[in-house]
Amino acid sequence: MKKKLNYLLIGCSLISIIMVGCKKDDDLVEIPQPILNEPENITTVKVIFTPSTGGSSITFQYKDADGDGGNAPIQDTIKLNSNTVYNVGLEFWDDSKSPAVNLTTQIQEEKDDHLVGFTHTNVNIITEILDKDSKNLNIGLSSKWTTSNASNGSSKIVLKHQPGVKDGSIDKGETDVEVTFISKVQ
Repeated sequence: MKKKLNYLLIGCSLISIIMVGCKKDDDLVEIPQPILNEPENITTVKVIFTPSTGGSSITFQYKDADGDGGNAPIQDTIKLNSNTVYNVGLEFWDDSKSPAVNLTTQIQEEKDDHLVGFTHTNVNIITEILDKDSKNLNIGLSSKWTTSNASNGSSKIVLKHQPGVKDGSIDKGETDVEVTFISKVQ
């Protein structure tokens, strides 16, 4: 009987030691994890049009070198020929650094986390996105714009940062930049 009692006491002692040893340490501090795919600081958007039949390219840009607030941005009016198909490339720049940094390559490298959306209002332009990410979802750095009859309106370009939520919808994620150009088809 004494032997069983000794084993019982030893077992209880071990359980007590384990429970004390496993006590949660309230003094531990969580170390914040680094932010991956941090949104870009975009101050300039360049929209480069090349007629599909050949010819010189035309660049229209939006530039807000000092970012939100401060000086008003400078932007061009997009003027396109009627009944024409254009191959369009986008470039995104950070002019707050010296020298300015072209972020387009980084966006292309992080293509699974980015999406460009286009919305044309009261202007006869149809946009087709040509480039795809690894999941066959649109990226939007390369597109085809087709014009029809003469018209005046606007063209909105939105670059979304969508790490972990990209599903082809422009409604998700953080907006890296949103620019609305006055657009004319003539």
